[in-house]
Amino acid sequence: MPRYQKGQALVETAIAFPLLLLFIMGIAQFGLIINAYSVVNYAAFCACRSGIVHNADDNQMRLSASTACAPIAGNLAIALISTSVEKDLMIRQGTIPLTELKVTVTHYYKLQFPLVGKLFSFFWGGLGIQRIPVRASCVMRMEN
Repeated sequence: MPRYQKGQALVETAIAFPLLLLFIMGIAQFGLIINAYSVVNYAAFCACRSGIVHNADDNQMRLSASTACAPIAGNLAIALISTSVEKDLMIRQGTIPLTELKVTVTHYYKLQFPLVGKLFSFFWGGLGIQRIPVRASCVMRMEN
């Protein structure tokens, strides 16, 4: 074996390993984003349910959505800051008039892996922002 080929495996590993590690961390980050979407979807359901029970009270809906988002935010205080709730009351005319409440919950999810987070956040609003918006909606009929 020639002398210049002895470090070939080490050089190939040094080139390939960071790319492989970045790829694996990207898959893990994508899985965490999917989990965050599932939690925000549940938070939209909780906020909508709270809205129809408490007559579309904004404070109750926001508290309910923030409580549901607390596991992905870290604690309730951070969830209150990074979760927003929008409501829309729709009245449908017909033989029996219906009032529907549509609630949209947006949670600004903090990305977990720093380097991968910068790559992911590039697609959601520029470099340096380590939070991406995760949004879900729910519609329920209000009782008269």
